[in-house]
Amino acid sequence: MANELRKIVFNGEEISAALGVLGEKAQLDIPKAPLKGVTEEPGGYLILIFDNVLAQPLKLRTKDMIAALLIFCQQKKIMVPKNGKKVLKAEGKSLTMLIKMA
Repeated sequence: MANELRKIVFNGEEISAALGVLGEKAQLDIPKAPLKGVTEEPGGYLILIFDNVLAQPLKLRTKDMIAALLIFCQQKKIMVPKNGKKVLKAEGKSLTMLIKMA
């Protein structure tokens, strides 16, 4: 049986905008500095590094970042299938959301 795989790539500015939404909803203190990089950590976490000496790296659960990116997509009218397994992959200053639909 054939499967469909969708790929959405978010740049640093888009990730920062999604983090702003997450910060408001979850009352988190999100640094206002530009994003310098994103790395994955075992156990379902992302480490976000900001381009500011004073800004500490931010550790987030991957599922929280997915939720923030989905809200960002909804606000920007980017169509994302509701059904399907969503996975994030860190690539330098960007995040790629892969959506696998059966």
